[in-house]
Amino acid sequence: PSLGNCIVMDWVDGCNLERLLSGEKIGKKLAGKLICELCDALDYMHRKQIIHRDLKPENILVTYNGNNVKIIDFGLSDADSYYLFKAPAGTRVYASPELMAGDAIDSRSDLWSLGMIINEMNAYYRHAASGCLYRNKDKRYATAADVKNAVMRTGRRKTVISAVCILAVALALAGIWWLAANVRLTVGVQETVLPAENDEPAVQQDTYATGMPE
Repeated sequence: PSLGNCIVMDWVDGCNLERLLSGEKIGKKLAGKLICELCDALDYMHRKQIIHRDLKPENILVTYNGNNVKIIDFGLSDADSYYLFKAPAGTRVYASPELMAGDAIDSRSDLWSLGMIINEMNAYYRHAASGCLYRNKDKRYATAADVKNAVMRTGRRKTVISAVCILAVALALAGIWWLAANVRLTVGVQETVLPAENDEPAVQQDTYATGMPE
C-alpha cells in the first residue's frame, strides 16, 4: 500500500559527540579534525543566513567510518525567512549570553557554542576557543572560518615550538660534547709537558736523546 507523503532522512552510522566526550579523552589530532569540519559546516550554514541556536555535543554526529562531522537538529534554527523562531532558545550550558538574554543574535552566537565545545574536546586548542568566548560578541571571531584558521595556526605554532626546543637541546648536547672533548685534550697536553725527574722540560730530554748539541 502507498505510504503517502514521506520525509526521507539520511542514515548516519555513528554516534554523537556527547558520547565520545563521555568516553576516552579525544586526542588532539582527532579533535583538530572534528573542530575544522565543524567550522566548515558552520561557515556554510552562516553564509546561507542560518543560525543553529542550539549547537551542542548532542547535536553533532561523528561517523564511525572516517570520523566525519554532521550537524543535526535544526528545530530551533533561525533564518531571515523564519520569523516563528525568534524566541530565546538553546541549551543554557552552550548558549551565548545574548541568546539567553533574548537579545539580537547573529552567527557569532553559534561561535560561542563552538568555543564551549572546543574547550570540552581538547585543551590543546583552548587558545582558539578563547576567541569565541568573549561576552561582547563584537570581540569574538567574526566567522567560523576565522576559528578554523586559529586552530590550524595553533597546530603549526606548537610544531614550530617543538622543533625549536629539539634544536636547542641538540645544540646544548653538542656544546657539552665539545666542552668535554676539549677538557680531555687539555688534560692530555698537560700530561705531555710535565717536567722530568731532573726538573727539566721533557722536550729537552728528547733533545739530549737525539745527540744534538746542548
